[in-house]
Amino acid sequence: MIRTSSLSLLERIGKKIPDPVIIFLGLYVLCLLASVSLAGRQFSTPSATGSDITHSIRNMLELDNIRWIFDHALLQNWLTFGHGILGVILIVMMGVGIAEKSGLLTALIRGC
Repeated sequence: MIRTSSLSLLERIGKKIPDPVIIFLGLYVLCLLASVSLAGRQFSTPSATGSDITHSIRNMLELDNIRWIFDHALLQNWLTFGHGILGVILIVMMGVGIAEKSGLLTALIRGC
């Protein structure tokens, strides 16, 4: 049995957690800064055939790499993930969020 004090502590901790978008943006900036500090380093990983594949870390804040982020990482990877399902979900979630923040959903619910 969970006590009321435990639930209130959990609720206080939950209210201090920032919005998931802020957490995501913070982690994204952290990854960009990590790419700047680790740029040029190389590492190798084993392939399926057993030979090693060498990878090089690129500075993602260089102009060409920023273009690559917008051309490939955002559009091709995110929006086509799961055969386009993630792109549809992201657009719907954005629309619902805008409708909720603007008061449209509240007005529609009151109008029904």
